[in-house]
Amino acid sequence: MEFNSSQAALRIRRVQLLCVESGLDGVLFVPGVDGRFSVCNQAMGYLFAGRSNRDTIDVVKLDDQLENAVVLITPTEVKLHVPDAEMREQLQALLVPHVTSFRILGPTITEAADPDLLEENKLASFVHMLRGCRRLGVPCNLAPPPSPSSASALGHQHAQKGSPASNGAASPQSAAPKLGAEQLLALEQWPLLQAYGLEGVGRSGFFTMNFQVYDVQPYMQLLYGNLDGRSLEVLVSEAVPTLRQHWDEMLQALGGKAAGQRSGLSERQVAEPLSGFFAYGLLRAVNGVEQSVTLPPRVIFGPRSSEDSARSEALPLARCGPRPPNTDSPAAEAPLHMVVEAADPRSPLRVARTYFLARGHVVKDVFADPDEEAEEGYSFDVATAGWRGPSEEVVMMMRTYTALVEAARASMSHFATVEGATALSAKAVALEVLSRSAEQLGVSGVLGAGGGGGSPLASRLRFILIQMDHVNRVTAPAVRGSRQLKILRLSLPDIAVRSSAGSKLLGGLVYGDTFLEIPPSYTSSEGEAAGTGVWSGKAGGSGWRLLVLTEGVPSLEAIPAGGCEEQLAARALRSLSRVVEGGAGAAASLRTAALASQRDFERRAAAAAAESQALAARLRERRLGTPSTAEGAGDVEDLEDNDAEAEEEAVAAAAAAAASAPASLPLEAMGRLLTLGGGDEAVLLTGAPSCPALSGTLYCFSAGLVFVEAVSRALWVLDLRGGVGEGLEAVTMQQLPFQQQPAARRDPRVVAEPAATPVATSRGLGEAVVFRGTTPACGLPPVCHLTSNTHVALPLEAMSPAARRFLIQSVLPAWNQTCREAATAATESRSETHRSPVSYFKDMDAPNPFPAALHRAHTFAIQSSAAGGAVKTWSAIVADDDAVRSAIEGLDAEELRGLMSGLDPSVEALLLQPPLPGAAATAAPGGAVTLVVGLPGADQVSVAAAIASMLEEEVGPPGVALLPPAGERLREEHFEVALERATAMQLSSRRQQQPHLVIATSSYLGLMEQLRMLAAAAVGGAAGRWRLAAVVVCVSDDVSYEEPGRSAIAGGLLAQLLPGFVDCVVVGGSNTAKVSELSESLSHRLPEVPQVRSSRTQLLRARAELLPPRADRATRLSSQRAMSAREAWAPIAAAPSAAAATGGLLGPLCATRVVFEGSLDVALLRDALVPLGIPQDPRKAPRLPLGDKDEDWDRRTPVVAANTDNSSSSLVCVSGCVRLSQGAGVSELQGSRQVALRVKEWPLRGDIPLVMGSLGLPANGKAPGGELLFVGSGPTLESERLRALLERCGTSANSAAASVSAAADVVATAAQLTAAQRAAIRAAHLWDPLPEGYCFNGTQYFDAFGDASLEHPYMARFISEWWSDQRAKEVAREAQRESERGAVRVVRVSSTIRL
Repeated sequence: MEFNSSQAALRIRRVQLLCVESGLDGVLFVPGVDGRFSVCNQAMGYLFAGRSNRDTIDVVKLDDQLENAVVLITPTEVKLHVPDAEMREQLQALLVPHVTSFRILGPTITEAADPDLLEENKLASFVHMLRGCRRLGVPCNLAPPPSPSSASALGHQHAQKGSPASNGAASPQSAAPKLGAEQLLALEQWPLLQAYGLEGVGRSGFFTMNFQVYDVQPYMQLLYGNLDGRSLEVLVSEAVPTLRQHWDEMLQALGGKAAGQRSGLSERQVAEPLSGFFAYGLLRAVNGVEQSVTLPPRVIFGPRSSEDSARSEALPLARCGPRPPNTDSPAAEAPLHMVVEAADPRSPLRVARTYFLARGHVVKDVFADPDEEAEEGYSFDVATAGWRGPSEEVVMMMRTYTALVEAARASMSHFATVEGATALSAKAVALEVLSRSAEQLGVSGVLGAGGGGGSPLASRLRFILIQMDHVNRVTAPAVRGSRQLKILRLSLPDIAVRSSAGSKLLGGLVYGDTFLEIPPSYTSSEGEAAGTGVWSGKAGGSGWRLLVLTEGVPSLEAIPAGGCEEQLAARALRSLSRVVEGGAGAAASLRTAALASQRDFERRAAAAAAESQALAARLRERRLGTPSTAEGAGDVEDLEDNDAEAEEEAVAAAAAAAASAPASLPLEAMGRLLTLGGGDEAVLLTGAPSCPALSGTLYCFSAGLVFVEAVSRALWVLDLRGGVGEGLEAVTMQQLPFQQQPAARRDPRVVAEPAATPVATSRGLGEAVVFRGTTPACGLPPVCHLTSNTHVALPLEAMSPAARRFLIQSVLPAWNQTCREAATAATESRSETHRSPVSYFKDMDAPNPFPAALHRAHTFAIQSSAAGGAVKTWSAIVADDDAVRSAIEGLDAEELRGLMSGLDPSVEALLLQPPLPGAAATAAPGGAVTLVVGLPGADQVSVAAAIASMLEEEVGPPGVALLPPAGERLREEHFEVALERATAMQLSSRRQQQPHLVIATSSYLGLMEQLRMLAAAAVGGAAGRWRLAAVVVCVSDDVSYEEPGRSAIAGGLLAQLLPGFVDCVVVGGSNTAKVSELSESLSHRLPEVPQVRSSRTQLLRARAELLPPRADRATRLSSQRAMSAREAWAPIAAAPSAAAATGGLLGPLCATRVVFEGSLDVALLRDALVPLGIPQDPRKAPRLPLGDKDEDWDRRTPVVAANTDNSSSSLVCVSGCVRLSQGAGVSELQGSRQVALRVKEWPLRGDIPLVMGSLGLPANGKAPGGELLFVGSGPTLESERLRALLERCGTSANSAAASVSAAADVVATAAQLTAAQRAAIRAAHLWDPLPEGYCFNGTQYFDAFGDASLEHPYMARFISEWWSDQRAKEVAREAQRESERGAVRVVRVSSTIRL
């Protein structure tokens, strides 16, 4: 029972609905020590751990890492800070498949290793989450409690519609009261909120000075009290089985006592398992929550059961019975019944039953020793003297109770399945069915005449139909359709018998169940049958259904206690024990002999079975048609004789082993004991609705069977030879198929078809031995008093494989032989008083002898058997597993069809509008639109180019619009202009084909917002009527994370991946391994949406995925499954205008567009972007800013002036379209925090018309230049900084550096100088000063030793200086030349725009 993603998403959606209705910017949850262990822990357990029912108000101990988390739920997004990496992965796996949009923040590896940095990161994440908020809801339980009147009104309307303000009776703020001054001071004591008031943290001032705070705990309590799929799953998986376990312990406390000791038990002793369980569940009190004690558990014997307020006492059972009429004697008779009521302390589960302390049936002990009884002085007649009166009384009460059970079930069915049903109409149905059933059972005189509202029965019947919340509090009279459990309790007090001696009060009868009405289920087939775009459920669907949670508790039990039946049962059980113990040795010997000749025995048994089946077939043929001639009649007589002889020969082999068995067993009673050990566990199926099955232990004898009922330990003996009861007609080995119940009489409690379990695989209950009697239920008590059906079935599926095999191979052949011997004896005696012998057949085609209404109860009895029952997921629920699963899913699905539906009529019209006929489509302006969306840098242009290439052959070159233009924030006007231009292009070209426009958007806005914008322009707009051909979402691993070092998903990414809206996903990226991981994650979120890789080859091969056929797409979008997905995924509210501005982790995400001219050096730009975070080193991720300086987030003020801290300044991505050199082709530049800047070929060909979105290239068409879009936050986006950045990255700077390097590479040696250069240098320095000791004569230079030289002594220095001067001049000349032909000149820098 794992808390799944869809359940978590639905619970989050409920909180988002509160934000929308109450006008809150978000609801903040601060669990653990940072929230002073407030009720936020309970809310976190409810939202992210799947806590339900009473668990939501207990002192919730969360996972240690979840206690350190902080959560903010806004109307459109969920923001979480989770310090632990493992917990982040778990939450991401929980939320990704179904939550529309969320962001999980956490520390880097470095921050996680430093406690101080870890706390700083938590505080910074908290500041980031609150950016842009003004009105916050916090579950703190600090607001004063509402008045009782307003609280009840609020709870009533919430129960009706699932929302506090659904019927307009109260304002949404009634569920979220605003905190006063004292409450705000208490809230400021939370450590995390205190830290927000520190200098430099968040906004200026304390937390409660910056935010209006509302206490949403009353609303959360309403959520806890309403059932959803998860709550129901917890109930059926944990609460109901636990309650059933303690109920069985209660039965064991009474029935488990040895017969003769039960009369000494008191009410408290019997009720102790139930009362102790209830008391233990109330031990943990919760501050601020007062749990009501409604319908507590109790056990009441006898006459006091008429008092609804009576509590269990310590009097022994023997003293709790009715008093004899007209006598003052304190002695009391043994009570005939008891009322048992149980309650789950942690949920509204309640159940009430009336059980009987007698079976109304006594028989002699067939295994008794007459001599031993004579020695004891025991007489059966004496022991049962005076029992006829109590026997008639208990039978009368059983039948009256059966009528009450049928009335209760009919009332629940009416309330759950009939439109407009109320408690009054349910009571009227109960009265009608009670009166009718009592008349059929012959006890109408006990109840009084009539069933109408003014009849005596109406005033006598106590009818309670209430609904309760998770704290066992009655919230309102039961309202059909509310999301709370309903409890129906019917009681008939003061049942009395009248005689000549007076009236004797027996007590009251009580029956109660807990149930829930399940909304209609809508299957895809229904949706398709209703037609395109039609929600079939709106017109009726499959109808409401009933799920009874406590139906698995036995409706009726009869446990002999306190009367002669208890003594007789004790004697019979002791006698049976002696027989079983005494026959164990002989039976073991018989089993050993049988195993020794197993093959021979199986052959004989198979032959006997085959002959028996052939006999049954012949008998059916005779029943179907009788020969009309004498010759034919003679053939039938011969056939019958042959059949008899063949059958005698067939069973002779089976009887041989029995004939050779020792005669030590009491053959005069039931023949030989065939069952070994302590018997075989088995189930008996009956035709009584109030007691459809009995479980117990089966002992097989050669002449019949003995069944020991599991609870009462009472015996039922069935003799195949006559004897006891003498009410058996036939034994049939057959299948028990399911019969189709007529629609008008179908049981509405059956909420779904039976599942394909091993029991029901063949649409039946499998093989069974069916006993047909002459009396109801073959005399099986207490069923024989409650039905007219004469059959009892022993299903083999409920037995262990060994017992089943032994029954078929050994027991059935022995029974067949016994029936044949009895028939022979009857023929020989030819006595008129001798009853007809029992027939034995094997007829696998025989019909099921039980009505279809009991098939479900019979299936549950078989599946619940300990020996051979099939594995059942919800073992304590009678309803089939598929039915329970359908109910769990149906609750959530129905809620999504209500106020939490995110469907937008305009978007639905855009998605579902059918294409115009050919002639109309050509004449009317408009056409088809393919929408390609994605984050900036996600390869939208490549996808748009591929789609345009596909469409070119059909409709000519399609128009392409790149939105938003000029780096603006995407707006509705952009779609309108694009469609208008495409329409104008269509009219001017006069093409016959309907045009097709491909719109590629680059934005952080969610898909729903973009579809709303497109729908406003395309459906009924001035641009004509455009239909949506496909929605393609581009996802690139290169831009999927805003902060790779923190694994922070880019804002808006998940909001663009909405099932039910998307036709195809294009997945790309530069890292193959990461792309594969991304593709797997997308498969979990969009399991049925095809994926295509972003390479051009793969795109061109994916025409069917990118452009699905019209008919197929229309069928898929209009199917019920797609509609349900859109309801669950579409945001409840449109994203506010400033929502995306809060997305950047280092500040509001903004964009600046730069247009330039000149040759751009990509390598220089790539190096220059590295310090700005493109790409980002995960180990050096910038620390999140603690301050929230951008307080005027809703005003269009310059961004760069708001934050001058360079540490919180960074780029997220860079993209653009450029021409790198003179006459070169157009290239696309892309870089992000995950990959360095790279160059790709521009995918759009020049002949494809660009309807909207210029490339920003120089006007002459050949000069280098282009435009770049910088996305990020902080002062990095200042125009002067970007201008300087690009001017440093022109090819001129690179060429000048190369010139300097070339000049520096000149070899500085004298040998490289020419003669002219040396002569020029010598002439220039001819008369320069000489070193000491040198002289010059005008031609030569002489040193002190008289050596002569033609060159100056400092000639080497003169040459070096000359070389340096020449290099400097060359560098200057080259720089001048490059600046003239390759410098980058920034033409325009647009103003910074918030995304």
